[in-house]
Amino acid sequence: MDSLSDLPRGPRQGYYRNQVKKAPLPAYLQGKEKDDELLEVLLKMKSEKEPFIRKVSLEKENLTIVLASENQLRELAKYSTSELDFSIVQLDPTFNLGPYECTPISYRNLLLKSKRSGTFPVRLGPVLIHYRKDEKTFRDFLQTVIDAKPKLKEILFCGTDGETALINAIQRVLPKADERSVRCFKHLQDNMKSALGSFGVTGRQRDYIDDVFGSVDKDGIYLAGLLDAECPEEFDATLQSLRQRWVERGDKSEKVYSWVSERGEMLKSNR
Repeated sequence: MDSLSDLPRGPRQGYYRNQVKKAPLPAYLQGKEKDDELLEVLLKMKSEKEPFIRKVSLEKENLTIVLASENQLRELAKYSTSELDFSIVQLDPTFNLGPYECTPISYRNLLLKSKRSGTFPVRLGPVLIHYRKDEKTFRDFLQTVIDAKPKLKEILFCGTDGETALINAIQRVLPKADERSVRCFKHLQDNMKSALGSFGVTGRQRDYIDDVFGSVDKDGIYLAGLLDAECPEEFDATLQSLRQRWVERGDKSEKVYSWVSERGEMLKSNR
């Protein structure tokens, strides 16, 4: 013990600490220094006046901790659920904390704008600390956030780095976001990029892809693409409009149009 604060607060806490010290480390933590971080998190969770540690889940091969303040939840709901003006909600496993992964939710504050860049600043929302990167882990994370703030079930648009497990979790838990973001088919984007390369299109590949799948501008505002068509008739009309725009980009445009047109029925059925 380094100080009096390290003393157990009662017999049960003392017993728990003794059992933790005796217990073997899980396989995925072998070779790591055995500190009682979990106990500290649990004690913090129990003693905090304002909720921040929302959930701690310990399984045989996984540990997850969900962190979210009331203000983070309120602000996230404010900027991600209004049809009039909403920010893209970004979910990306970004970095490691020792043996664990950290997956934060971020969004943009649409009431502020940076003088330097002219963009809306990115704000940090709820955070998941976890060991496994599977669908259940991400699904439980999103559900915990929604349980804390039910309005968040109405999140309109999510962006990810293409992590399949995360996309599947969004499909299950965030139905409105699924309609607008998960359906953008990461694999089809990759296929289109490869096709553009084979057609000899190099410098403007991103423009073609954004025309089809939609894009997010520097302010975090979503710009609709071909796949945002509300019905088959609108899809066909938008594709013809794009065909005219693509003609101005050079002689490869007809090959691009044919590639998209050949996949039209599939794209319509999966909008």
